[in-house]
Amino acid sequence: MKKRIKLLLFSLLLFLFLEPMAPAKAEVFSEEFVGETVTIGTVGEELADIWEFVADKAEEDGIELDIVLFTDYNTPNISLVDGSLDMNAYQHTDFLNDWNEANETNLVSIGNTFATPLRFFSEKHNSIDDLPEGAIIAIPNDLASSSYALQILDYAELIKLDESIDALPTVNDIVENPNNYEIIELEAAQIPAAMADVDMGVIHQVYLESTDFEPNDAIYSYGHNTETFNYNRLNTVTVREEDQDNPLYQYIVDLYQSDDVADYIEEISNGGHIPAWILLEEYEASLENERN
Repeated sequence: MKKRIKLLLFSLLLFLFLEPMAPAKAEVFSEEFVGETVTIGTVGEELADIWEFVADKAEEDGIELDIVLFTDYNTPNISLVDGSLDMNAYQHTDFLNDWNEANETNLVSIGNTFATPLRFFSEKHNSIDDLPEGAIIAIPNDLASSSYALQILDYAELIKLDESIDALPTVNDIVENPNNYEIIELEAAQIPAAMADVDMGVIHQVYLESTDFEPNDAIYSYGHNTETFNYNRLNTVTVREEDQDNPLYQYIVDLYQSDDVADYIEEISNGGHIPAWILLEEYEASLENERN
């Protein structure tokens, strides 16, 4: 898996040199959009709060952002396809790609919002190095999350996955488990309540509020810095393909990707979310340093 992740990073390097990191920001004057209304869908109160902050900025420019809050991860894309929404912002690129393939659609990203690292927490141990023989590790049971968690456990050298598999890995693809860790799969929402009974568990940011954990309490994280961030796990602002060059929508992305929004993202999530454009700028800077 180490080799696979290194290969992924190498491929990403090529991508970075050949393609822009994100769509170019629109060179526009806000006066052009006075009186315009944009309807945007999102999931979860935390994300809605961030967009309310952006809506206040848009209002100063005479633009109304109508924010629609959803409670599931499929309806916002359905609503975008049928025209009920102008854009949505709640999903990372992997989810978007899978959704497009499954539904034969071609929704596209016009910019990134934030990254949310995968974090492992524990009530019993301070480091993954402290995990005992036979430790119980809880991971989410949906395939996208469980596969990613397994790949990170492989990256952390706690287990080894079969490198020959082409599909998303499952627990059946573990070929080495020298410490006999017991990996159990639970509903993501159930893991916080199970923490007293396990040695370590993945808790998604959206469920941290139901615990006493803060993001920086994680005993292991992946995706929190330029060495481990996963481009396909950056959350996106998504629109219909025919709207990807819409200057108003690109201007909304510009409003989002600003310093005060970055500060608000970090404040409201207590550091749980990382502004994606800042992470990308740091990554580009690290590449430049390596070239020099």
